[in-house]
Amino acid sequence: MKFDSIVIGSGLSGLTAALILLKNGHRVAILEKDNKPGPLLRRFKREGYWCDVGLHYTGGFSPTSSLHTLFRYLGLWEQIHPVPMDLKAFDSILIGGKTFEIPSGLDSARSAYLNFFPKSSVAIHAYFDFIEDTLEKTPYVNFDMAFDQFSTEFKSDETLEAFLKKHNAEDEMIHLAGRHAFALCGIEAHEIPLYYHALILGPFYRGACTFNRGGDEILDAFTAALKSEGAEIFCSQQVDKIELSDKRTFQGLTTVDGKRFESGSCIFTGHPQLLNDMLPRGIVKPAFFNRLKGLTNTKAPFVVWLKAETIPRRLRSTNYYRLGRWEKKEDMFAVMACDSGHSDRKALCLISLASDGCPGKDEYENRTSNPAYYNCKNIQIKKSLALFEKMFPEMKGEYSVIDAATPHTFERYTGTVNGSAYGVKHISAQRGLTPIISARGLYLSGQSIHFPGIMGTIISGFLTTSMILGLEKLWDQVRQYQ
Repeated sequence: MKFDSIVIGSGLSGLTAALILLKNGHRVAILEKDNKPGPLLRRFKREGYWCDVGLHYTGGFSPTSSLHTLFRYLGLWEQIHPVPMDLKAFDSILIGGKTFEIPSGLDSARSAYLNFFPKSSVAIHAYFDFIEDTLEKTPYVNFDMAFDQFSTEFKSDETLEAFLKKHNAEDEMIHLAGRHAFALCGIEAHEIPLYYHALILGPFYRGACTFNRGGDEILDAFTAALKSEGAEIFCSQQVDKIELSDKRTFQGLTTVDGKRFESGSCIFTGHPQLLNDMLPRGIVKPAFFNRLKGLTNTKAPFVVWLKAETIPRRLRSTNYYRLGRWEKKEDMFAVMACDSGHSDRKALCLISLASDGCPGKDEYENRTSNPAYYNCKNIQIKKSLALFEKMFPEMKGEYSVIDAATPHTFERYTGTVNGSAYGVKHISAQRGLTPIISARGLYLSGQSIHFPGIMGTIISGFLTTSMILGLEKLWDQVRQYQ
C-alpha cells in the first residue's frame, strides 16, 4: 500500500500530525498497535463508572490560549468543551507537613507563592517573570510573533534548582515548585532545565481544565475529523521493521503480520527506544543505537481506580497531591476524580510511583501461573488505599476498588518502554532527540521529543510536521486562526 505519509502511533502527537498532513493534501496512513486509536487517552468503564487513564487534567485550553488557536486550525474547537478546575485551587499539595493550594492565573499563582514564602519574594518574582517571558517567546505557545522572530536564546541548561538558589529562594519554595513539576513531567528540580519547567507549569498556572468525557472527548473529535479528511487508520498493526535505502532514505515498513506500507515520509510517535528493533543495522550508524539505548526514562506509575457513590465536594474540581522531599526519595501520591460530567457519583484515580522491580516483568509475563505478580500488585494497592484514607478519612468504608494498573499494564497497552509515565527525561545532563534524525524522510514526534502532556504532544505534532511541510508555511497557516 502506497501513501504520501505514514504516521506510526495514534496518540495525540500522531493524530495531530496526521490531521495537519491531510489538511495539506497528503494521503495518510495511521498505524496503531492497539485495537483502537488513542489507547492512553481513551477511558474505560468498570461497574458502571468511567475511569480516566492518560488525561486527568491539562493546561492550555483557555479561550486565549495556544491550544484554542491550534484546535481552531485543526477544526476541533467546537467539538470539545473544557471544564475549568477550581480557580482558587486546581491543585492542593501536601509537602513537608504543609498544604499549598495553587490557584489558576499566573498573577494569582504568583500572589499565592508570595503568601507561602514571603522571604523568597525576589526568587518568586524572577521565577514567574521567567515563565511569562518563556511563554511569550515560544512558537506555538505564542502566535504574536513573525517567523523571523523565532529564537532559542532563552533556552539554557540552567536547572530550576540552580536558578532559584541563585535568587536566594527558601528550600521549601524550591521543593514546592520542583515537586509540583515532578508530578506533571517526572523530573526533579535539580535535573529539569528552567525553560522546560516553564513550558510545563506555565500553561497550568494560566488555567487548568478537564473535560466532561475525559480523553474520549478529544479523541472522538480527532477521529471524526480524520475520517472526514480521508485518513486511513490501521489498528492492530504493530510495526516490525522500517525500511531504509542504502543512502538512509525512508522507503516503507512492514508490520508484524506481514503487511507492507510505502511512503515518502514517516513520522514515528512511539517511545524512541523502540526504534532499536525496527531500524536496519548496518545502514543506521551504531552511535544512534547507542544513544537510544542510553536514554534515561521517567518513572512508571501505579494506578488504582475506586468507585464511590458520593465523594467529598473538595475533590470534584481540585486534585490532591502528597509529595515528599525528593532527597528522601519519598513517593509521589495523587488523588483525582474522574468523569467531571457527574456531580457526585464518580470513579477516583489514585496515582503513585511504582516501586522499582515490583512487580517484575517476568512475573507479569507469567502471571497466569505465578502468583508473585498479583501478590506484589495487591501490596501496592494496599499502600495506595492507606495513603488515600489518611488524606480523606471521611471516605473510609465508602469506596471499593474496581481496577488497578502496573507499569507492565501501561507498557502492554501503549508500548511505552517500561511503562514510563512521561517517556524520555528532558534533563540538562542528557542530550535530547530532535524530530530530524540521520534517516531522511523519517521523523520523530511525541512527548519524548518535545515536552509531555496534552499541550506538549499536540505542539510536538505541529513542530514535527512543519519539517515536512516547511516551517514558515505551517506557521503562517496556523497564525490565521489566532
